[in-house]
Amino acid sequence: MERYNNKKSRYDKLANKLVNNNKKLENECSRLKALWLEKDRNYHLLLASDEMVSSKLDTVTMEDAWRSGEESFLPDFACLKDFYESKLTQLQGLSMELRKQQSCLTETEAPSSYQKVMFSNLKKLLHLKLKSQCEKPPIDDVGIFEDMLYSKQ
Repeated sequence: MERYNNKKSRYDKLANKLVNNNKKLENECSRLKALWLEKDRNYHLLLASDEMVSSKLDTVTMEDAWRSGEESFLPDFACLKDFYESKLTQLQGLSMELRKQQSCLTETEAPSSYQKVMFSNLKKLLHLKLKSQCEKPPIDDVGIFEDMLYSKQ
């Protein structure tokens, strides 16, 4: 029996040692995986930043070539700066035109809004009249008001 207990204790010690080593390895794997994910994320951020900077550098290089006259951007525009200035001027003109139209509409809106209010009130009045007529219809006009009531719904 003593021999069995010795073997059992050695087995338990070895099993505990293996479990502890397994936990250490799992912790190390988790730590390395987190480190790898962080490095991978940083790599992709740097790659994206590099591509953006490269693109901006290409744009600046092309703009310099267009401004110096070595190449042409568009037939009507020598470079991007001229193109953007033209578009900005165009949009400012459109903005001024829209502001003029808006001021014109606000000046002429008063009579139109009065007409809208009058129409709305007339519509409410007719609806109330129809409703009151339908609640207590005269005997000879019942069919007319029922047709009017059900055709609206």
